Amino acid sequence: MTSPPAPRIAERPAPRRRQADRSADTRRRLLDATVTCLARHGYQGATLAMIVAEAGVSRGAQVHHFGSRQQLMLEAAEDLFRQVYRDLGNVLLALPDPGGRLKQTVTGAWDQLFSGERFLAYQALLTASHQDTELAAALATLLVRVRMQYEPAVDHYFAAAPGAVVKPRTVFVQLACFLHGLAAQSHLAPDPALLRYQLEAYAQLMGSQLRVRKNVSTRPPRAGPLA
Repeated sequence: MTSPPAPRIAERPAPRRRQADRSADTRRRLLDATVTCLARHGYQGATLAMIVAEAGVSRGAQVHHFGSRQQLMLEAAEDLFRQVYRDLGNVLLALPDPGGRLKQTVTGAWDQLFSGERFLAYQALLTASHQDTELAAALATLLVRVRMQYEPAVDHYFAAAPGAVVKPRTVFVQLACFLHGLAAQSHLAPDPALLRYQLEAYAQLMGSQLRVRKNVSTRPPRAGPLA
């Protein structure tokens, strides 16, 4: 006499992806697609239809998450700065020798923001703001928030060198201007190694005004919405 077959255990369906996760993924795809389209096609060329197609989402999803094209552009710019701040912080904290932080700050800022798609996207917004007063005002407000975020980080990692004639925060404003100017014409440079040389030379100049704080192994204090 054979025993009856064991009852089959019903297979549970795979849990459906949470709505919050799907929503976050859609936002992420739209923000990334906006940066890509800005870098490739400029501000005027980066239409909503193009961004939606690049993101692989519906137009309704775009409207749900971002009420207007300009809102999407500005949130993409803020997200871009947030990513750069986080990535550069990771680079600095990963250095085994704090003495290399000044050079790595210059080259890291170049690599994270000024040498590729991120800079081209930001430059497209900046150029468009010369003819769009509303965009200019929004970008100006964003840059104030960025500065409020970065200045405590400068104080956290660096101090004035003996005999310095300018404050560390001023040095970093000048660094941003230098990197922006270098990036704006980098596509014309005949030798990429020359760009790297200029970065390292500028780091040496900064060393006359800055010193790296020793034994700093923590992140800077949070100081605004970009953190």
